[in-house]
Amino acid sequence: MTPYAILAVFATLLSAALFVTLVMAWSREKALRASEERFAKIFHTSPDAINVTARDSGVCLDLNPSYVKLFGYTREEVLGHSVLPGDLGIWAHREDRERFIDGLKAHGEVLGFEAPARRKDGSLFTMLISSCLMEVDGQPCNLSITRDITERVQAEAERRRLQEERQHSEKLESLGSLAGGMAHDMNNVLAGILGTAEMLWNLFPPGDPVARSLESIVHAGVRGRDLVRALTDFARKGLAEPQLFDLNEVLRREVELLNHATLRVVQVVMDLDPFLPLLLGDPSALGSTVMNLAVNALDAMPEGGTLTLRTRVHTSGRLELTVADTGQGMTAEVQARATEPFFTTKPVGRGTGLGLARAGGTVKAHGGSMEIRSAPGQGTTIVILLPSFQSDRTDEPISERAFDRVERGDCLRILLVDDDPVILETMPPLLESLGHRVVETAALGRQALAHLRAGLQVDLVVLDHNMPGLTGTETLARLREIRPDLPVVLATGFVDAFTENLVTSLPLVWILKKPYNLREIRKALAGASAVAAGV
Repeated sequence: MTPYAILAVFATLLSAALFVTLVMAWSREKALRASEERFAKIFHTSPDAINVTARDSGVCLDLNPSYVKLFGYTREEVLGHSVLPGDLGIWAHREDRERFIDGLKAHGEVLGFEAPARRKDGSLFTMLISSCLMEVDGQPCNLSITRDITERVQAEAERRRLQEERQHSEKLESLGSLAGGMAHDMNNVLAGILGTAEMLWNLFPPGDPVARSLESIVHAGVRGRDLVRALTDFARKGLAEPQLFDLNEVLRREVELLNHATLRVVQVVMDLDPFLPLLLGDPSALGSTVMNLAVNALDAMPEGGTLTLRTRVHTSGRLELTVADTGQGMTAEVQARATEPFFTTKPVGRGTGLGLARAGGTVKAHGGSMEIRSAPGQGTTIVILLPSFQSDRTDEPISERAFDRVERGDCLRILLVDDDPVILETMPPLLESLGHRVVETAALGRQALAHLRAGLQVDLVVLDHNMPGLTGTETLARLREIRPDLPVVLATGFVDAFTENLVTSLPLVWILKKPYNLREIRKALAGASAVAAGV
């Protein structure tokens, strides 16, 4: 091959190589432009805030529209400025950004960093920021992507709050069941103590030393009964059977208990209207409400003060109950949430956050309303309005007339059914002191039914509600199949809606609430006495 031919081939190869190089360069440039276009498109259309900052100074070099929308600054206000707290103040806390930068330097990237951020208008939100190191025109930079996760954080906090409330509620429900079980056993014990002590008390003349001792036992038993009823109030979800009562008397009883708890640092003042009408409702539940409000007031006066309980007739005709203290008072924020279940400002172990919530529920169940007036340093006043009950109360109830017939010699033959040996031992003498006779006892509902099927002739069955095997209501249903016209007194310490509806739907059934005294036994037996006497 001639030199010219070799030169021609070399030139051709060189041209081809140059062409290939140019094509490859063009392809790389095209790919780079495509990549830049894709990045630019993602950068500008991403719903997340994206910004590029100088690594050392924190000065913003570029940002997308979502960044402007998220933080509220214009593009011009951010470019060339630092995002440190001392400049734009986008980071709410400098230490958060320092920890973020330290992690970025140590690992080259930080993913999913949560921190509070501040918008231009000063409002705070929770941001989730991820960042990585990169170079822009040879300058070390940080590429950051930021998302507002405030709603997610709030939803998670609400979920945790509801979960804690549910767990708390389950604990309270367990405690309520425990309280109900304890109340059942204590009711039986107190029924025996109260009934026997009162029966013996009536055997001695007034002023006798033994009578005074027995009177003290009766009063102590009544105090114990009130405590047990407080347990059953805690266990049940609704109010007990409504009854007429004197609200002033309830307040006096609660103040007597308070006087043992104030340690003389708080003065308790009572301003009670002596002409206050009667109230129809649950005295035990309202007593617990007053006690809850009073305990809250005592907690608000650790250095001492005055607690005032006041009753009067409101201009609307309703009963007004005021519980006022001279304590620390509440802020508007605390006052707005004061009746929310589980909300409390007390330290852990000092409160459940149910006091005011239960108080509001009890007042509402009585058809009333509750208003809280408070301010920091000015104490707290809680005003409760309750509907009054107007009655002449001149007619003698049939149960009282039945008492007279019993005392003239009408004697009921009674079948006593109770699983507690204390009741089986103490109840017969009490009934005999009222002129009746227990002809048979049974510890279980099935035993009582067997006696009746065998032909036992009685005028009345005194039936315990809470028994193993057949309960009182189950025994009552089967008893009605055997003796549909036999009067029954159902003894129970807890009247739920099912029991109340059952008793209401069946004739010749009365409720005797445990623990009971002699008068309450007489009233429960009065209906059966009237049936036997033909009244």
